[in-house]
Amino acid sequence: MTMKKFLVLFVVAMALTGCASDEEPFRKGATMDQIYETVNSSGGQDTVRLLREGLRARPELGASDPYYPIRNPDVVAPVWVVPYADKNTGVKHGGRWDYVIMEEADWAN
Repeated sequence: MTMKKFLVLFVVAMALTGCASDEEPFRKGATMDQIYETVNSSGGQDTVRLLREGLRARPELGASDPYYPIRNPDVVAPVWVVPYADKNTGVKHGGRWDYVIMEEADWAN
């Protein structure tokens, strides 16, 4: 019986000793900045990853950096109408640019 009590006491002591650790980062009173940096150490990497996923730069809008659009504008294609003379009326029409909407504006996803 004595050996069994000793064995139980030894196991309990080892279990409690395993819980004690001197590697706590905030044992001696850390600043709020240190706590924040420890908790959110991968925050910068996550932000960069999110910015690179699915974002497209639209240089035609004047932005070359990735951004989160609220509304996507129309995608417009210019069409050159060549000068011509109407055979029925004899009226001469000058050349001009017309614009065709290829994709209509919509809200960003």
